[in-house]
Amino acid sequence: MDASPSTQRRAAAAERAVLDRYLHRYGPVAWAHAATGDRPARRTWHYWWHAHLLHVLADAERNRPDPRRRRLLRRLRRGVTLRTLGRWTTPFYDDIAWMGLGLFSSGADTRALRKISRILGEAIDPAHGALPWSVGSDLYNAPANAPGAL
Repeated sequence: MDASPSTQRRAAAAERAVLDRYLHRYGPVAWAHAATGDRPARRTWHYWWHAHLLHVLADAERNRPDPRRRRLLRRLRRGVTLRTLGRWTTPFYDDIAWMGLGLFSSGADTRALRKISRILGEAIDPAHGALPWSVGSDLYNAPANAPGAL
């Protein structure tokens, strides 16, 4: 069932606000810089933030297809590839799992998804049957295991 017109307008306004405020385009590449709360002028690149941005834009694309958004999704994936030097990883397994979900939902190439799947599979501690929060961590928590299980 489609959302009501007012809900659609609010969703479109929220999407525009996030993209206008945080997204930067550099030719065929795009990425977002999230300002920190205490220093709004300071812009920081966050792996986890990009995972969620890919995911919500892919969700918007599924519900309201738009060729501009499809191009943006490609540019964002290209930006993450460049920022991670093609590794698509970070020391935090929960972030890697969220990126896998974002890539999957955005129709990313299977090479990145296979790599993320392999990394997460190798990171599962057989003694606990769970993902640690990060590389070298003894913390096994829901933020790492919930997206990893999906």
